[in-house]
Amino acid sequence: MNDPSAVNDPIDAGTPEETAPHSTGRKVMAGVLACGLALTLGIGYLVSSQAATDVSAEGTPTPTVSVPAAGTASPTDAGPEEPDASTPANAPSTEPAAGDEEAAPETDEAAATTDAAAPADIESAEAEEAEEAEEAATTDAELAAIEQPVSEPVTLDEPSAFAKGITASVSSMEAIDAEAYGIGEIAGPALRFVITVENTTGEAVSLTNSVVNVEFGPDSLPAVQLTGSGATEFPATVDAGESAATTLVFSIPADQRDQVRILFNREASSPIAAFEGAAPGEEG
Repeated sequence: MNDPSAVNDPIDAGTPEETAPHSTGRKVMAGVLACGLALTLGIGYLVSSQAATDVSAEGTPTPTVSVPAAGTASPTDAGPEEPDASTPANAPSTEPAAGDEEAAPETDEAAATTDAAAPADIESAEAEEAEEAEEAATTDAELAAIEQPVSEPVTLDEPSAFAKGITASVSSMEAIDAEAYGIGEIAGPALRFVITVENTTGEAVSLTNSVVNVEFGPDSLPAVQLTGSGATEFPATVDAGESAATTLVFSIPADQRDQVRILFNREASSPIAAFEGAAPGEEG
């Protein structure tokens, strides 16, 4: 029979070999709990850090990092900046120099003043031209309204002193077969003659406005002036003490030259020189 004291003695509850496994298990369990706690704390920290980062990203713009293109020097390069090959080294700057900004308004104001004055000058010049044209038209109208006197007719071979110090004469005349030269001209029988103007005044005499008209036949029909077959124009002036001549051609039927009248009109304010007589009827 067993000893009752041996059963109730706590010292004899187990041997050291029997209690060792229980102590090791408790240590392992404590280590597992510690690792689990550390892992839990680590995950919580990571989650809170990520949430803070997301909030910061939403409230603060992310800076843009520019990547330099290939062959482009970085701003941090230590080497000196190379000049642009397309721009000359000594090319003048297009930027306004100091003080130009202040001078620019004055230049613009002067240009504006010039532009404003230009139309006024043009209008003034146009007004003067219009006034001169009106005066010239009035003068021409007045002269046209004046009945020009016709000097005493002379024969075809006599001079006509139609104005003081000025004499006109028909220096030569011949019958020709004229050619049509200008628009509307008709070739055929014609008279070619020369008018000579002699100036015995003390100053030059203008012949710019000189006109010659020819009438023929008993009805004083007007002859048609031709511009070819040797015809010339009057010179602009005839100097003092000199004479000037011009050749004229008029179409006149050969059988109607018994009565020919030549009228030389130097200008509207001067009398008209008149020559009358029979002209050559046949060529040669």
